[in-house]
Parts: sequence; structure tokens; C-alpha cells
Amino acid sequence: MSEYSIFRPKSSRTIFSDYPALRKIPAFELIKEDDFLFVWYYACESSPFFNTEDLRTRVQQALDYSYLRAGKTRITKELKEQFLLGEFPDKISIAIEQMRKYRVGPRVRAKMMMEKAFENLEKILNIDANDKKNFENKEGEIDMSKKKAYVETIAKASELLPKIIDQLEGSFHVAKNKKEEAGSPEEESLIDRYHEDRD
Repeated sequence: MSEYSIFRPKSSRTIFSDYPALRKIPAFELIKEDDFLFVWYYACESSPFFNTEDLRTRVQQALDYSYLRAGKTRITKELKEQFLLGEFPDKISIAIEQMRKYRVGPRVRAKMMMEKAFENLEKILNIDANDKKNFENKEGEIDMSKKKAYVETIAKASELLPKIIDQLEGSFHVAKNKKEEAGSPEEESLIDRYHEDRD
């Protein structure tokens, strides 16, 4: 399994509370919490069971973490048997096909690029405007062109910052895996630390 995962169940809240953007995807609009959990554990590249070759075994593993989790049964015996045969309701089949389209690698790379951009913008915004050394020329005099360039850069950085935050918060859903079992909370990200610093 990859060091990273996408859409990994991460809290006691519903999966759609953790990832509200999922409800905007047509393939996931009609399925319920348990349906999505089954689809994730069965078909997602990040699932700990993704590489289980035997179909029936993988279905059972996914069932255990979705409809049968916490010792409760949320699926009929007849429907469970259909699942074990690889026969899924249409809405589940559609959701499975959608889930199979997602790839961890490109999302991890995109997230890392956005985090790097966030860090670079942070450095720009942290430049001390009161420190004359930041705007002096070789002769030690204030270079007004440097001040003007600084003001323009700050304006552009301030404009870009909310867009980058939106990207980090809503588009990638990538988490670094821990060694605990599937479904454990994900580790704190750079964007989480950003929000904590603002609280």
C-alpha cells in the first residue's frame, strides 16, 4: 500500500462530513455512508485490501469495514451473498467505477506542489516592511523601485493565498498513512497547522 491515501475514513463523523465535496460527484450522490465505505475499501487504490486478488475475500473484507462494522449488520443476508458473488446494485457498480478512476500519485504530487507554493507565499508575506535592509541598494540607500516591487508582490501573494488554501482544503483529500489499522485518524497537514495558528 502507498505511503499516502485518498478519501481515507478518518473520524467518527460520516464520510461525507469528512469529504463534503464527494456529494458533488454524480456517482456518489445517491449512495449512503455504508455504501461509500464499501466502495472505498473494495475499489479505492488506497484501500488496504486493494491488492487482495481473490474477489470473494476482498468483498468480505470491504463488508467487514462497511455494512458489518462495529459488530452491526446493515445488509441483508441475500444482498450480502450477491455482493460476495460480485453482483452489485447499479448505484454501487457506478460508484465503484468512479472510485477506480482516482489515482494517489498525481494527487500527492499536486498537493506537495500547492504546499510548496503556500510556504513560498508565507515567506513573501513575512518580509518585514519596516526593515530598511530589505529595500536598500548597494550604496545603502532606500531603493523605491524595490519598495514598489514589494507592494505589488504582496498584493499578488495576498490574492493567490485564498486560492491555494482552497486547493489544499478541498481538491486533493490526500493523507499520509500511519502504521495503525485502516480507518485511523490522518496526521495533521500543513493546512491544518495554518488554521490552528489562526485560532
